[in-house]
Amino acid sequence: MTKYVVVNGLSLNMLGEGDASLIVQEMSIQKVLEALAENEWESAIAHATTAAVVSGILGKDIPYNRVNVELAGNMALIVAQYSGPRLPEGATTLPEGARIVFRQVVLEEYPMRKIPLVSAETLTKIHGLG
Repeated sequence: MTKYVVVNGLSLNMLGEGDASLIVQEMSIQKVLEALAENEWESAIAHATTAAVVSGILGKDIPYNRVNVELAGNMALIVAQYSGPRLPEGATTLPEGARIVFRQVVLEEYPMRKIPLVSAETLTKIHGLG
C-alpha cells in the first residue's frame, strides 16, 4: 500500500541522499480523492491558507501541517501546486486568475546505476542554442 503525503511544494531536500529520478503525473481532483480514500495519507501543507483552499477544492479536510518530508520507496507525494497572485490571508477559495494543479510525484531510485550527466555542449544542442 502506498502512503500519500499532500504537500504544497516540492524540494530537493525531500529526496534524501543518492541518485534518483522523479516520476511526475498530473492528477484530476477525482484521482486525488480516490488516492486519499484508498490509501494511508497525511498532510504536510506548510501554509494554513493554502491548506484551507486545497480543502475547499477537494471538499475534504486537508489540515495545515508544517513538517519535514523525506520521500521513500512506498510513498508518493500529491503536490497541490498553486500558481497565481499571492493568496490573501484567510482565503478559502482561489482568487481570480489563480489555479491549483495536482501532481503525483514518485521517487524512482537507481541504486546500481549511475546516470551520466549531460554536458553543457549537449544541452546547448538540445535546446537549439548552438
